[in-house]
Amino acid sequence: MLILLDERKKNCNIFHHYGGLYNFIETQEKHRNAKRSGRKAQCWVFARHSHRRMKTYQGIFSHPMVYPNGIDTRNANGWDILEIVSGDPDNPVFIPLADNVDTEPLLKNWCTQYCKFHGYILIEIASLMELKKLAANPENEQP
Repeated sequence: MLILLDERKKNCNIFHHYGGLYNFIETQEKHRNAKRSGRKAQCWVFARHSHRRMKTYQGIFSHPMVYPNGIDTRNANGWDILEIVSGDPDNPVFIPLADNVDTEPLLKNWCTQYCKFHGYILIEIASLMELKKLAANPENEQP
């Protein structure tokens, strides 16, 4: 279970897993992007794209679509692609999603970075008992 507090600790959101937190972040980003109106700013993306879609987009992107290991999207062996942007739209990371790629730790890391950058306090708890203890002693809050 995840507890998300804003920096003033006035708003609290509870999520059962990182997928729920991701949906919240995605909504926040849509609102932020609507307010930006063309200004270049921070960009946060965690998206799975089909290999067919990426081949279609290959000619559109202004930057070369190269994975951290140096393989470009044209040589992804038919795998889907995970696109991760953590604030800097000029430095996306593309990961080919072979059968053995576990995206959960990547999503957790991305969500944690997003929360830290935007001033949220993210608390991960294992049980409702832990939540009760936290509520009873708020000064022992995790950073």
